[in-house]
Amino acid sequence: MTVNSIVAVGVGNGGIGAIERMIARKITGVKYVAVSNDVRLLGNAAIAEKLLLENGIDGCGGFLGNTSKAKQATTEIKANIVHALNGAEVVFISAALGGATGSGGAPVIGEIAHEMKMLVVGLVSMPFTFEGNNTCKRAGEGFINLKKHADIILEFKKDNVLESCSNLPMSDAYTAYYDYFSSIVKCFTDLFRSGRKRELLALKRASLKAKPIVMTDEITEQLLPYYVEAVIRYAALKKPPKVCIFWYYNKKVLGDFFDFTAAETYGNFVGPRSSHYDFWAKIQAANPELACEEYEYIPRGRVLYSLIDKEFIIVSSATIVKNTTAIKAIRRCCNIPDSAPVVLKTDQHYENPNDLEWEEE
Repeated sequence: MTVNSIVAVGVGNGGIGAIERMIARKITGVKYVAVSNDVRLLGNAAIAEKLLLENGIDGCGGFLGNTSKAKQATTEIKANIVHALNGAEVVFISAALGGATGSGGAPVIGEIAHEMKMLVVGLVSMPFTFEGNNTCKRAGEGFINLKKHADIILEFKKDNVLESCSNLPMSDAYTAYYDYFSSIVKCFTDLFRSGRKRELLALKRASLKAKPIVMTDEITEQLLPYYVEAVIRYAALKKPPKVCIFWYYNKKVLGDFFDFTAAETYGNFVGPRSSHYDFWAKIQAANPELACEEYEYIPRGRVLYSLIDKEFIIVSSATIVKNTTAIKAIRRCCNIPDSAPVVLKTDQHYENPNDLEWEEE
């Protein structure tokens, strides 16, 4: 791997902060670039290559919420951006959406990288709700515009950090998404070094029916390698599978469906959905003979790692796998063919997906 095979570009204050965290974690084999119109911010950034946008200012202020100006300023330095990205095969674009520089500039850099035939990975954080409607609107528009050019987008919602840790200092909330993005980049660089470069580059839009993969922060740092592996295996498939997953939770069987022809659903398939209870309630109403009495834990991200190449899957506890009536009812309600495999997952936690225990009906 050459030095410039992977380039990470930080756009605006938040994006540059994430890049500096990557450098602090000593993630090597990556060229780091900072893009901003803040002279002082660039001067203090511990990043070798810095691109100053036009009308640079000394201190805070940025584009004062004007994403159009940020977009124009980024477009005007296209030649410098092309030079900074030259020779790269993968480009990470880190930005805190909601600010003008990130929301306006990141999509421009994504478009340039896409034109240069690179794998474009967006690393974006979404603003706190309390930052206001205008900020959230800018973030949403920036996300949509970046999706037009990115192959993969990893979305980190800052609100989720505060919801899970209400007493967490604000500075730690920012550190959380800096660390998360750092882990993403390290995962990709490790795969590059391990001889998986060709498979990673297959994640370009041409392999995904021109739709980007959208991931969310529901995917933990520990599950990330399994998740990326699942995405790689998905991209290699000629016919994307449909997967039906069931697991126990609070003595109820929950279900989910994932049609992998719609790549956007990648951001949701390891997370909970409100329709679980409604779905199972309908099955039970139509099949009153079904009974569920026990609790089972199924690590959803790791299940997908091993099941991605199946056409139809039912994942469940041993109780329901051995309940022929339940299986038939599920097949009937879900239009799942009788030939579809039924997979048994025990309630143990596994660090290695190869340790999973499977049993077909």
